[in-house]
Amino acid sequence: MSSTTTTVKDLPKELLIADNLKGELLKEHNLKHTEAAEKNSLPTVEDLKLEKTHQGLLKGVEGFENEKLKNVKTRQPVSPSAAMQTELARDSSLSAVNDFDRAILKPTETKEKVILPGEEDIKTEKNHQGILQGVECFENEKLKNVKTRQPVSPSAAMQTELARDSSLSAVGDFDRANLKPTETKEKVILPGEEDIKTEKTHQGILLGVEAFENEKLKTVKTRQPVSPSAVMQNELARDSSLTAVSDFDRANLKKAETAEKNPLPSSEVIAQEMEHIKFKVGIEKYDKTKLSHTETLEKNILPTQEIIAMEKSQ
Repeated sequence: MSSTTTTVKDLPKELLIADNLKGELLKEHNLKHTEAAEKNSLPTVEDLKLEKTHQGLLKGVEGFENEKLKNVKTRQPVSPSAAMQTELARDSSLSAVNDFDRAILKPTETKEKVILPGEEDIKTEKNHQGILQGVECFENEKLKNVKTRQPVSPSAAMQTELARDSSLSAVGDFDRANLKPTETKEKVILPGEEDIKTEKTHQGILLGVEAFENEKLKTVKTRQPVSPSAVMQNELARDSSLTAVSDFDRANLKKAETAEKNPLPSSEVIAQEMEHIKFKVGIEKYDKTKLSHTETLEKNILPTQEIIAMEKSQ
Protein backbone atom coordinates (compact mmCIF):
# COMPACT_ATOMS: atom_id res chain seq x y z
CA MET A 1 0.00 0.00 0.00
CA SER A 2 1.29 3.45 -0.99
CA SER A 3 0.39 6.42 1.31
CA THR A 4 -0.76 9.57 -0.57
CA THR A 5 -0.03 12.99 0.99
CA THR A 6 -2.09 16.12 0.22
CA THR A 7 -0.57 19.60 0.27
CA VAL A 8 -2.22 22.80 1.64
CA LYS A 9 -2.83 24.00 -1.90
CA ASP A 10 -4.78 20.87 -2.73
CA LEU A 11 -7.09 21.21 0.37
CA PRO A 12 -10.61 22.58 -0.34
CA LYS A 13 -11.38 26.13 0.69
CA GLU A 14 -14.14 25.02 3.11
CA LEU A 15 -11.50 23.41 5.35
CA LEU A 16 -9.20 26.45 5.35
CA ILE A 17 -9.61 29.42 7.83
CA ALA A 18 -10.99 32.52 6.20
CA ASP A 19 -8.75 35.56 5.87
CA ASN A 20 -11.01 37.77 7.99
CA LEU A 21 -11.20 35.18 10.78
CA LYS A 22 -7.47 34.71 10.68
CA GLY A 23 -6.97 38.47 11.01
CA GLU A 24 -9.32 38.60 14.03
CA LEU A 25 -7.34 35.88 15.76
CA LEU A 26 -3.92 37.33 15.12
CA LYS A 27 -4.59 41.00 15.93
CA GLU A 28 -4.08 42.49 19.42
CA HIS A 29 -7.07 42.41 21.81
CA ASN A 30 -7.59 44.64 24.88
CA LEU A 31 -8.72 41.97 27.40
CA LYS A 32 -9.65 42.83 31.02
CA HIS A 33 -7.66 41.31 33.87
CA THR A 34 -9.70 38.89 35.96
CA GLU A 35 -8.81 36.80 39.02
CA ALA A 36 -10.05 33.25 39.29
CA ALA A 37 -11.57 32.55 42.69
CA GLU A 38 -11.96 28.98 43.84
CA LYS A 39 -15.42 28.54 45.31
CA ASN A 40 -14.77 25.47 47.43
CA SER A 41 -13.65 26.99 50.76
CA LEU A 42 -12.71 24.64 53.59
CA PRO A 43 -14.62 25.01 56.91
CA THR A 44 -12.99 27.08 59.65
CA VAL A 45 -12.35 25.99 63.25
CA GLU A 46 -15.56 27.68 64.42
CA ASP A 47 -17.57 25.87 61.73
CA LEU A 48 -16.07 22.54 62.85
CA LYS A 49 -16.92 23.28 66.52
CA LEU A 50 -20.49 24.21 65.60
CA GLU A 51 -20.80 21.05 63.52
CA LYS A 52 -19.47 18.93 66.41
CA THR A 53 -21.90 20.50 68.89
CA HIS A 54 -24.75 19.97 66.43
CA GLN A 55 -23.76 16.31 65.97
CA GLY A 56 -23.49 15.90 69.78
CA LEU A 57 -26.99 17.35 70.24
CA LEU A 58 -28.38 15.02 67.59
CA LYS A 59 -26.73 12.00 69.22
CA GLY A 60 -27.99 13.09 72.65
CA VAL A 61 -31.54 13.42 71.32
CA GLU A 62 -31.35 10.04 69.55
CA GLY A 63 -29.86 8.22 72.57
CA PHE A 64 -32.07 9.89 75.19
CA GLU A 65 -33.96 7.46 77.42
CA ASN A 66 -37.65 8.19 77.89
CA GLU A 67 -37.56 6.62 81.34
CA LYS A 68 -35.58 9.60 82.67
CA LEU A 69 -38.42 12.02 81.92
CA LYS A 70 -40.42 13.24 84.92
CA ASN A 71 -44.17 13.65 85.08
CA VAL A 72 -45.06 17.33 84.71
CA LYS A 73 -48.48 18.76 85.26
CA THR A 74 -49.21 21.65 82.88
CA ARG A 75 -51.15 24.58 84.21
CA GLN A 76 -54.58 24.71 82.66
CA PRO A 77 -55.55 28.01 80.99
CA VAL A 78 -57.97 30.11 83.01
CA SER A 79 -61.53 30.15 81.78
CA PRO A 80 -62.95 33.49 80.46
CA SER A 81 -65.43 33.73 83.36
CA ALA A 82 -62.68 33.28 86.00
CA ALA A 83 -60.49 35.83 84.21
CA MET A 84 -63.43 38.27 84.16
CA GLN A 85 -64.06 37.81 87.90
CA THR A 86 -60.37 38.35 88.70
CA GLU A 87 -60.28 41.51 86.60
CA LEU A 88 -63.46 42.87 88.24
CA ALA A 89 -62.07 42.20 91.74
CA ARG A 90 -58.83 43.97 90.80
CA ASP A 91 -60.70 46.98 89.41
CA SER A 92 -62.88 47.23 92.54
CA SER A 93 -59.79 47.10 94.77
CA LEU A 94 -58.05 49.84 92.76
CA SER A 95 -61.18 52.05 92.82
CA ALA A 96 -61.48 51.53 96.61
CA VAL A 97 -57.86 52.59 97.06
CA ASN A 98 -58.29 55.67 94.86
CA ASP A 99 -61.54 56.76 96.62
CA PHE A 100 -60.06 56.36 100.11
CA ASP A 101 -60.26 59.50 102.25
CA ARG A 102 -56.83 60.24 103.71
CA ALA A 103 -58.37 62.65 106.25
CA ILE A 104 -59.54 59.67 108.24
CA LEU A 105 -55.93 58.63 108.90
CA LYS A 106 -54.39 59.61 112.25
CA PRO A 107 -51.04 61.41 112.29
CA THR A 108 -48.19 59.19 113.48
CA GLU A 109 -44.49 59.66 113.96
CA THR A 110 -42.19 57.02 112.56
CA LYS A 111 -39.29 56.02 114.78
CA GLU A 112 -36.42 54.11 113.27
CA LYS A 113 -35.43 51.36 115.68
CA VAL A 114 -32.08 49.86 114.64
CA ILE A 115 -30.88 48.23 117.83
CA LEU A 116 -27.39 46.78 117.67
CA PRO A 117 -27.05 43.25 119.05
CA GLY A 118 -25.39 42.81 122.44
CA GLU A 119 -22.66 40.35 123.43
CA GLU A 120 -25.17 37.72 124.52
CA ASP A 121 -27.08 38.01 121.23
CA ILE A 122 -23.79 37.62 119.27
CA LYS A 123 -22.83 34.56 121.34
CA THR A 124 -26.23 32.93 120.84
CA GLU A 125 -26.07 33.71 117.11
CA LYS A 126 -22.59 32.16 116.89
CA ASN A 127 -23.79 29.07 118.75
CA HIS A 128 -26.79 28.88 116.44
CA GLN A 129 -24.56 29.16 113.34
CA GLY A 130 -22.20 26.50 114.72
CA ILE A 131 -25.13 24.16 115.34
CA LEU A 132 -26.42 24.75 111.81
CA GLN A 133 -22.97 24.08 110.29
CA GLY A 134 -22.62 20.94 112.39
CA VAL A 135 -26.02 19.74 111.21
CA GLU A 136 -25.22 20.52 107.55
CA CYS A 137 -21.76 18.88 107.66
CA PHE A 138 -22.90 15.90 109.70
CA GLU A 139 -22.20 12.52 108.08
CA ASN A 140 -25.15 10.15 107.99
CA GLU A 141 -22.79 7.17 108.13
CA LYS A 142 -21.99 7.99 111.77
CA LEU A 143 -25.61 7.48 112.80
CA LYS A 144 -26.40 4.30 114.69
CA ASN A 145 -29.45 2.15 114.24
CA VAL A 146 -31.91 2.95 117.02
CA LYS A 147 -35.07 1.05 117.75
CA THR A 148 -37.85 3.39 118.83
CA ARG A 149 -39.90 2.37 121.81
CA GLN A 150 -43.47 1.71 120.87
CA PRO A 151 -46.07 3.74 122.84
CA VAL A 152 -47.76 1.76 125.62
CA SER A 153 -51.43 0.98 125.16
CA PRO A 154 -53.90 2.52 127.68
CA SER A 155 -54.73 -0.91 129.14
CA ALA A 156 -51.05 -1.75 129.71
CA ALA A 157 -50.46 1.70 131.26
CA MET A 158 -53.45 1.14 133.58
CA GLN A 159 -52.14 -2.27 134.65
CA THR A 160 -48.68 -0.83 135.34
CA GLU A 161 -50.16 2.01 137.38
CA LEU A 162 -52.31 -0.40 139.42
CA ALA A 163 -49.33 -2.67 140.09
CA ARG A 164 -47.26 0.37 141.18
CA ASP A 165 -50.01 1.57 143.51
CA SER A 166 -50.39 -1.90 145.03
CA SER A 167 -46.61 -2.13 145.56
CA LEU A 168 -46.50 1.29 147.21
CA SER A 169 -49.45 0.45 149.49
CA ALA A 170 -47.81 -2.88 150.42
CA VAL A 171 -44.55 -1.07 151.26
CA GLY A 172 -46.40 1.59 153.25
CA ASP A 173 -48.39 -0.98 155.28
CA PHE A 174 -45.37 -3.21 155.95
CA ASP A 175 -44.66 -3.81 159.68
CA ARG A 176 -40.97 -3.25 160.39
CA ALA A 177 -41.30 -5.25 163.66
CA ASN A 178 -41.30 -8.42 161.57
CA LEU A 179 -37.75 -7.69 160.35
CA LYS A 180 -34.86 -9.69 161.91
CA PRO A 181 -31.65 -7.97 163.02
CA THR A 182 -28.74 -8.69 160.62
CA GLU A 183 -25.09 -7.74 160.46
CA THR A 184 -23.72 -6.41 157.17
CA LYS A 185 -20.50 -7.97 155.99
CA GLU A 186 -18.32 -6.30 153.40
CA LYS A 187 -17.65 -8.69 150.55
CA VAL A 188 -14.37 -8.78 148.67
CA ILE A 189 -14.49 -6.31 145.80
CA LEU A 190 -13.20 -7.63 142.49
CA PRO A 191 -9.94 -6.04 141.30
CA GLY A 192 -9.95 -3.56 138.45
CA GLU A 193 -8.01 -3.70 135.17
CA GLU A 194 -5.03 -1.78 136.56
CA ASP A 195 -4.80 -4.06 139.62
CA ILE A 196 -4.84 -7.14 137.35
CA LYS A 197 -2.09 -5.68 135.11
CA THR A 198 0.16 -4.84 138.09
CA GLU A 199 -0.43 -8.30 139.57
CA LYS A 200 0.49 -9.94 136.26
CA THR A 201 3.72 -7.95 135.97
CA HIS A 202 4.58 -8.78 139.59
CA GLN A 203 3.94 -12.49 138.96
CA GLY A 204 6.07 -12.36 135.79
CA ILE A 205 8.97 -10.80 137.74
CA LEU A 206 8.70 -13.45 140.48
CA LEU A 207 8.63 -16.28 137.94
CA GLY A 208 11.66 -14.82 136.16
CA VAL A 209 13.59 -14.59 139.45
CA GLU A 210 12.62 -18.13 140.51
CA ALA A 211 13.43 -19.73 137.16
CA PHE A 212 16.73 -17.85 136.73
CA GLU A 213 19.78 -20.13 136.37
CA ASN A 214 22.72 -19.26 138.60
CA GLU A 215 25.11 -20.76 136.05
CA LYS A 216 24.49 -17.81 133.76
CA LEU A 217 25.95 -15.41 136.32
CA LYS A 218 29.45 -14.17 135.64
CA THR A 219 32.15 -13.87 138.26
CA VAL A 220 32.74 -10.22 139.10
CA LYS A 221 35.57 -8.93 141.20
CA THR A 222 34.67 -5.84 143.17
CA ARG A 223 37.29 -3.16 143.41
CA GLN A 224 38.26 -2.51 147.02
CA PRO A 225 38.45 1.13 148.08
CA VAL A 226 42.02 2.44 148.31
CA SER A 227 43.25 3.35 151.76
CA PRO A 228 44.48 6.94 152.44
CA SER A 229 48.06 5.74 152.98
CA ALA A 230 48.11 4.00 149.57
CA VAL A 231 46.73 7.14 147.94
CA MET A 232 49.47 9.20 149.57
CA GLN A 233 52.18 6.77 148.38
CA ASN A 234 50.86 6.88 144.78
CA GLU A 235 50.78 10.67 144.83
CA LEU A 236 54.35 10.86 146.15
CA ALA A 237 55.62 8.38 143.55
CA ARG A 238 53.91 10.39 140.78
CA ASP A 239 55.47 13.66 141.99
CA SER A 240 58.93 12.09 142.21
CA SER A 241 58.58 10.69 138.68
CA LEU A 242 57.57 14.09 137.30
CA THR A 243 60.49 15.84 139.05
CA ALA A 244 62.94 13.20 137.75
CA VAL A 245 61.69 13.67 134.19
CA SER A 246 61.84 17.46 134.37
CA ASP A 247 65.37 17.44 135.94
CA PHE A 248 66.76 14.88 133.45
CA ASP A 249 69.87 16.06 131.56
CA ARG A 250 69.50 15.39 127.81
CA ALA A 251 73.28 15.68 127.33
CA ASN A 252 73.69 12.24 128.88
CA LEU A 253 71.73 10.67 125.98
CA LYS A 254 73.69 8.76 123.33
CA LYS A 255 73.25 9.38 119.63
CA ALA A 256 71.44 6.52 117.86
CA GLU A 257 70.45 5.90 114.24
CA THR A 258 67.11 4.31 113.49
CA ALA A 259 67.20 1.49 110.97
CA GLU A 260 63.95 0.54 109.23
CA LYS A 261 63.54 -3.23 109.33
CA ASN A 262 60.97 -4.16 106.72
CA PRO A 263 62.70 -6.76 104.52
CA LEU A 264 60.99 -7.68 101.25
CA PRO A 265 60.33 -11.39 100.61
CA SER A 266 62.85 -13.26 98.49
CA SER A 267 62.07 -14.96 95.16
CA GLU A 268 61.89 -18.38 96.87
CA VAL A 269 59.30 -17.15 99.39
CA ILE A 270 57.26 -15.57 96.56
CA ALA A 271 57.45 -18.84 94.55
CA GLN A 272 56.25 -20.87 97.59
CA GLU A 273 53.41 -18.43 98.17
CA MET A 274 52.36 -18.64 94.50
CA GLU A 275 52.36 -22.47 94.65
CA HIS A 276 50.24 -22.36 97.80
CA ILE A 277 47.76 -19.97 96.16
CA LYS A 278 47.56 -22.16 93.03
CA PHE A 279 46.99 -25.23 95.23
CA LYS A 280 44.12 -23.48 97.04
CA VAL A 281 42.57 -22.24 93.77
CA GLY A 282 42.82 -25.78 92.32
CA ILE A 283 41.00 -27.21 95.34
CA GLU A 284 38.26 -24.54 95.25
CA LYS A 285 37.67 -24.80 91.48
CA TYR A 286 37.87 -28.59 91.30
CA ASP A 287 35.06 -30.18 89.26
CA LYS A 288 33.13 -32.53 91.56
CA THR A 289 31.56 -34.31 88.59
CA LYS A 290 34.92 -35.97 87.86
CA LEU A 291 34.80 -37.85 91.16
CA SER A 292 33.89 -41.53 90.89
CA HIS A 293 31.14 -43.03 92.98
CA THR A 294 32.31 -45.08 95.97
CA GLU A 295 30.56 -47.05 98.64
CA THR A 296 31.88 -47.09 102.19
CA LEU A 297 32.03 -50.42 103.96
CA GLU A 298 31.82 -50.38 107.73
CA LYS A 299 34.21 -53.00 109.13
CA ASN A 300 32.95 -54.11 112.52
CA ILE A 301 34.76 -57.41 113.22
CA LEU A 302 33.02 -59.61 115.77
CA PRO A 303 35.16 -61.07 118.60
CA THR A 304 36.14 -64.74 118.42
CA GLN A 305 35.40 -67.37 121.10
CA GLU A 306 38.94 -67.12 122.53
CA ILE A 307 38.59 -63.35 122.97
CA ILE A 308 35.18 -63.84 124.62
CA ALA A 309 36.64 -66.47 127.02
CA MET A 310 39.57 -64.21 127.91
CA GLU A 311 37.15 -61.34 128.50
CA LYS A 312 35.02 -63.52 130.79
CA SER A 313 38.05 -64.74 132.79
CA GLN A 314 39.07 -61.16 133.45
